[in-house]
Amino acid sequence: ICDYVNWNDYAAIHLTLTVRNCNPSELSATLDRVLEGYHRLLKYKEVDKAVKGSYRALEITINRTTGDPWIGTMSPHMHALLIVRRSYFTSRDYIKQARWVELWRKACKLDYEPDVKLYKVYVRDGQTIHEALREVTKYTTKASDITETPLDPVEYIQTLDAALDKRRLVSYSGMLKDLHR
Repeated sequence: ICDYVNWNDYAAIHLTLTVRNCNPSELSATLDRVLEGYHRLLKYKEVDKAVKGSYRALEITINRTTGDPWIGTMSPHMHALLIVRRSYFTSRDYIKQARWVELWRKACKLDYEPDVKLYKVYVRDGQTIHEALREVTKYTTKASDITETPLDPVEYIQTLDAALDKRRLVSYSGMLKDLHR
């Protein structure tokens, strides 16, 4: 799809949206909040105006850090590729990182400040856009999270299976949705 984007006119942003870690028993409800929140986020007027297209992928990791009070909790988060006009970074449509935090908090109806990261995607030294986007388009869960889980591996897989059942793990919007078709 990225081969069909005119990169002379557009630029890409890697956006990572998180919420607090949850217990495995809360994963499904947390995924509902994250997925509904992302859908709401794209509909906000200032986001809709700035973002010309997006690709989003859900990732779920598990905290495996020994001694950490959050060990065994799950971290569902969203990686998104946002397509903006090349002039976005110097235009009125530019959304500051602090504003993205506010919008994500509102979209997910959170009572705390979530972690939101934004990176302009740069293509350098013969790198292709595909290589630059690898982080956005990766796996839903790491194999090492399954093999090295602090939980019972069978229970962990059952939790993932139940929480991910009938969910769209990736989606497109705007111009990327049109190009995908």
